[in-house]
Amino acid sequence: MREESASTISRTSRRCCGVPLRLPALLLLGLVATTERAVAEAEPAAEAEPAAEAEPESPEAGSGPEAVDRARMHFEQGIRLTRREHWGAALVEFDRSLSLHPTQSAALNRALCLQRLRRYAEAITAFEGYLDSFGGVVEAAQRARVERILAEMRALVTPVRVTVNVEGATLVVDDREVGSSPLSEPLLLLSGAHVIEVRRDGYQTARRQVVVVAGEERTERFELVEPPAMATVRVESNVEGATVLLDGQVAGVTPYSGVIRQG
Repeated sequence: MREESASTISRTSRRCCGVPLRLPALLLLGLVATTERAVAEAEPAAEAEPAAEAEPESPEAGSGPEAVDRARMHFEQGIRLTRREHWGAALVEFDRSLSLHPTQSAALNRALCLQRLRRYAEAITAFEGYLDSFGGVVEAAQRARVERILAEMRALVTPVRVTVNVEGATLVVDDREVGSSPLSEPLLLLSGAHVIEVRRDGYQTARRQVVVVAGEERTERFELVEPPAMATVRVESNVEGATVLLDGQVAGVTPYSGVIRQG
């Protein structure tokens, strides 16, 4: 019965961004590439579920036919990339589709790609945004699945609060920008070692490794300091080639020019 239902769905004409589109019900590692109000299952070990019938979404205000067509093109490219498990590339396409013409299907697939990339903090935000934006039309069964996915991801991460003595500093975790100080919410990080970097123009960059343990909330405080003032010095002597010592260390020979800390 399941095989017959899936076959029937794969022949069903879908719509994306209000334009007819034929897509098969697709499951990749638990990801269903959905259209509009389709049912999605994103659990790694979940069994495939057929996509539900979908009503076409109405264009957003200001979304002209050209924008809708381009959004559909990027959405279809994202679907093709998910078939090959190219989650990062698919994420780019869904992001572009959403910027041109926001739809429920693109928002959901974007969140699922973030989950597959194990960018759980961003995935949690994306799923929550999906429910906030489309909660009025999301079916009860789909909402329950999304809320279950959210609960499972939240159990995998630990809040890490980061404070910085300077406002407007860029925070980078594992080479990915996550925001600027002050952060309104703690960072959500998986258990294990992470490198947190804080940088701002006019200050020395602060960087350290932290080890996150599940269930152990922690606070990391960063103090950015201005770089020391520097001065250029020139040392000459009546005998060329004389050794020059700076704070007891050999710096060169005369005539000598160098940049040293002021003081």
